[in-house]
Amino acid sequence: MKWLLNVLAGLLLFGGSLVAQEEAPVPAPAAQSLVDLHALAQRVENPKEYALLFGDGLQGSGFIISYGPLFMGVASLHQFDGEVPQWLFGIEDDEEFALSQDVVFQQADIQAREISRAGGPFSYLPYEPEFTLEEGDRLAVVGHDKLIRCTLSFVGITVETYRSPEGPKDLGFDAASPFRAAGLSGAPVVLMSTGQVVGVMHSADDPEAAETGWFETLCLPPYVVENAEPGNWLRAGEPSATAKDRLRSANQEGVVLEREDGKTEHAPYGTLSAVALNGMGIQLRAFLQEQGESLAAKKVEEEAERMERREKLDTLTSRPQFLPAMLLILVGILAIFVSSIGLLVKAFMKSALWGIGVVLVPFLIFVYIVADWKRCWGWAIFFLCSVVLTVAGWAYLGMLYEAT
Repeated sequence: MKWLLNVLAGLLLFGGSLVAQEEAPVPAPAAQSLVDLHALAQRVENPKEYALLFGDGLQGSGFIISYGPLFMGVASLHQFDGEVPQWLFGIEDDEEFALSQDVVFQQADIQAREISRAGGPFSYLPYEPEFTLEEGDRLAVVGHDKLIRCTLSFVGITVETYRSPEGPKDLGFDAASPFRAAGLSGAPVVLMSTGQVVGVMHSADDPEAAETGWFETLCLPPYVVENAEPGNWLRAGEPSATAKDRLRSANQEGVVLEREDGKTEHAPYGTLSAVALNGMGIQLRAFLQEQGESLAAKKVEEEAERMERREKLDTLTSRPQFLPAMLLILVGILAIFVSSIGLLVKAFMKSALWGIGVVLVPFLIFVYIVADWKRCWGWAIFFLCSVVLTVAGWAYLGMLYEAT
């Protein structure tokens, strides 16, 4: 009997150790330097050659972009139920990328997080914060097994051009042929004329044979890297490297350095010294974090304003004066309709040309009233009183709204 109790106790201790191991948090891997990441990175010139990544537990799609000297993992929010993925994975064994939990930028349904560690060589898509889209532009959605070619079909009801400084926006596209949309939420949308990422797909009209889709534009803030003093910008051994190189500007390809003799030289990020590259990374991370917090605060403020308007409307509709104000407006609109019909009949009685003109030309009805006052004065007075009644109703409703 005693040996049986010892065996049971041993099993309990072993099981408890397994549970403890399962519950123990997985330590975050140490971040790699930007120099190491740039040594592993390779830009994809043709988006057809890019392979989508997956999130934790093969949940959701994601991809990697260049953002100045940083590499960002981009994914949707709804695919991860608003949670923060810690990894992105590819099909190959060494395609695993740790995502920073600190350097974060979020939009309505997009999250972009810095790649802090890569398991091996990796590919990335180019991205430039400032871009312009027009209806009719040729786009492509990078799928899991093919490139889905499409055309930008919807920018807005009254506009046909979109500019990224306007902020994130949902745009629509028409595919060249039906495509399987299931699993493509979170896939990058590329502008074919530049090869750069402009958005992230989030929905389509059909999961199996989609003809129309929607994406949210990716609007990371234009990066600002000031002229720091890291010493020699170029790595040791690079041609014409001096300690007096100064940063003129930065873009997705690299930086423009001002040489000691005043001449400028383009230097890819991969040629920059570790001190210079890390210094730029620190500045850009701080800038990105600041912009992200500002955007989050703006979203909170907008949500608060929306809730305040909704509460005011709820309060307005519950007030006893709301029904008389709405009744006044409805009676006024009905009276305007009836009197307009009466005036239209009078206009056709005068001539067919007057009648057609009143129907087609805005505000010509007022010209007709003046021109044919003797024939239509009764309907005209009825019409003008109806307009006054409607305006008075709206004004009264506005006063009640402001009073709440």
